[in-house]
Parts: sequence; C-alpha cells; structure tokens
Amino acid sequence: RDDVIGQLAAVDLLPGTLLVADAVGTGEVLDDNTRVVAIPIAASRVPDLERGDHVTVFRTDTSGGGQATATEIGDARVMGVEEVEGGQVSVEISVDVDAVPQIFADSNFDNISIVKS
Repeated sequence: RDDVIGQLAAVDLLPGTLLVADAVGTGEVLDDNTRVVAIPIAASRVPDLERGDHVTVFRTDTSGGGQATATEIGDARVMGVEEVEGGQVSVEISVDVDAVPQIFADSNFDNISIVKS
C-alpha cells in the first residue's frame, strides 16, 4: 500500500479491479507552466485521438469574408477524449499556460481545431 500512495496511475483504473505494478508509474507531472483544459469540438472535426497523443491547436478566422486563415496556438498533449451530448467531443489537453487565453478568447469553440502531430 505504501508503494502506491502518492504515485500516478499509468492507466485508467476501474473500480473492483486488481492493481498491478504496470498500472502505477511516475507518469507525466504537470509543471507550473502547464494547464489542463477541456475543449468541446464537433465530433466530425476531431481526429482519432488517444490519451498521450501530441497535437497542435489552431484558431481559424473566417471574418475576412475570404478564405479562412489559421493561427497556431501551440502544441499540446491529449489527456482524455470523451463523447458528450449534441455530437460533441470533449478533448482534454495539457497546454502551456500562455496558450490558455488564446483557446478561451471567445465562448465559441467552432474556431478551434486540433491536428494530430
């Protein structure tokens, strides 16, 4: 018991299952410059993602009336992916703290895209 207290889970732990050594690891610890955010994105716009995947986050702008332009917000690591109501997928990512305001610049996440890197 003392060997696992304070350790990070290396896999999703399910109630009632036996805890094996491979399920516990040092894992990725977030530093003071990293935040975890959840972004709701239409399921049709989400690539096949798994926990641990590296992605690049973009903001697209179509306000110019012409072709959309994409601005790179930054690199991120996928922490979780969950289907939610209304054809949306909640993608939980760890990003640099400086990227968070750019991701949440407006309440409409239709302008946020995630590309698997």
